[in-house]
Amino acid sequence: MRDGDIITLDYEGRTDGELFDTTLEEVAKADDVHEEGHLYEPITVIIGEGRLVPGFDAALKKAKVGETSEATLPPDEAYGQRDPKLIETMSLTRFRRTCPDAIGYSGEELEIEGRHAHLVAIYGSRVRVDFNQHLAGKELVFKFTVKSKVTKAGDKVAALFNMEYQSGEEPQVKLTGKHAEITLPDRCKFDPAWFQAKYRVVAALRKHTDLEEIMFVESYEGTKPEPKKEKKKSAKKKAKKTASKKKAAPKKKKTAKKKVAKSSVTDTQMRALFVLRSRPQNHLAKVCAGWYDGTPLRTLVNGNIDGKLRFLNLPDDASEADAETSITLECPLGAALAIMFWLAERSPKGLEGLGVSFDNDWQIGAAAYKDGAFASMLVNGDDLDNLARDTVTENEDEDEFYEDTIREQRQYLRDDLQDTFIEYFTARGTVDGLDQVEPFKTLNHKGGKATLEILDDVIPQIKDRLSQKIDFYSFKSMATLMEQQADEFWKNHRSRIQEIMELVPDELRGNKEFFRAVIPSVSGWLLEYANETVRSDKESIRLALRAD
Repeated sequence: MRDGDIITLDYEGRTDGELFDTTLEEVAKADDVHEEGHLYEPITVIIGEGRLVPGFDAALKKAKVGETSEATLPPDEAYGQRDPKLIETMSLTRFRRTCPDAIGYSGEELEIEGRHAHLVAIYGSRVRVDFNQHLAGKELVFKFTVKSKVTKAGDKVAALFNMEYQSGEEPQVKLTGKHAEITLPDRCKFDPAWFQAKYRVVAALRKHTDLEEIMFVESYEGTKPEPKKEKKKSAKKKAKKTASKKKAAPKKKKTAKKKVAKSSVTDTQMRALFVLRSRPQNHLAKVCAGWYDGTPLRTLVNGNIDGKLRFLNLPDDASEADAETSITLECPLGAALAIMFWLAERSPKGLEGLGVSFDNDWQIGAAAYKDGAFASMLVNGDDLDNLARDTVTENEDEDEFYEDTIREQRQYLRDDLQDTFIEYFTARGTVDGLDQVEPFKTLNHKGGKATLEILDDVIPQIKDRLSQKIDFYSFKSMATLMEQQADEFWKNHRSRIQEIMELVPDELRGNKEFFRAVIPSVSGWLLEYANETVRSDKESIRLALRAD
């Protein structure tokens, strides 16, 4: 083998005996790291292109087609040594802002301001991230087999296509001189990844072939006209039809449609990160042991509650709980209320109350629960900003750190307002008189306002949501559920449907009838949750295209 050769390759990569990557499905299953829906097939690589670590690239040059080889690579021939300077600490606020979709588990892959990183841990309000490649500093062992060396012109085009875009289906290539016509796999019609991969495919073909023109073709089936059937009407039928017209049709009674009242709190579309705390502080550590980041709330409560657990800051020993002990929920406000109610119903004696707080920049707020009652607090973001600016101006002159000082003061005032509200309500069960307690008193004095409410009507709706179970094996009810997400929650219906689909049992991910039932109510992207059996099903693809 030499630089520039195009080959197909199967391999498995290990470090410290643990499998970190493979193209072989049976190997992934044997090591218990198999991912349902992941495409396991030989990859296409170009030797010397620099897409592989240097040691692996060098080992391929010595390999022969059909032979299985093994290469052990020290860190310097793999991903290099670890650099301690690339491990950084940031505030939880900055982390939430730069990584809004992060789940929060140790080792999670992140993209922070254009840099690839891994989450080390979350310590209270501080987050440690590692910008080293996760295999840096480790010895790697590759076991590999070169399956083929691609030499024919048409095969090269197909191989380069598959190198940049793996679909599990070979593209159809037609070469006429230096003109290539590539009929795309059906998956390209609905896969968002294709729109980015297309430009990489063109770049690879330009670099590694002498083609002068490249054409991509999408093929669709047209509508076939149904043969017309002649209907012969008998004289007897015509007479019967004429007679029926003379009869007055009985008037139908109109049935009044039942209107369902919705609470502005439990059905709000305001999704946020809600920080959940308890009084006493060690209560969450006692009752939530064993919870883990990323768990959908539907799974947790076995009910129709949207959202997921994001960050868990719980000590192993409940006696070590402090003000930072908390659980962060990513969900609508109504779901956060439901979780508080659900926790309180299942908590042992000793719980004084629960509270959640959030900051959406344009407003901050909190909600609290005590003895079967809820209360909420909202403060306009501009009012908070003005109060922070006034407080800083009274005590400091403007300098280069002036705006930073204002931001820090805003965070301090936000935490003070939220904590005071939660402590006040969970101690007294009322918000009466809270406007005369600091810092609410100063907020009012400076022209700001906190909206304080007792939420009287939310518990029946919360109980109704908690009682609604999802039956994945009733395809008709699943289709109805999907349609409801789009109708009731159109602003966030994609994220809500994603939360539901993450819970779908593995055996249904290859069930054509399941996906044929739910796709028409959603869109083609639902096939992201199907395995190759469904993705290659022509009827499912047709329904996906029609839904799009």
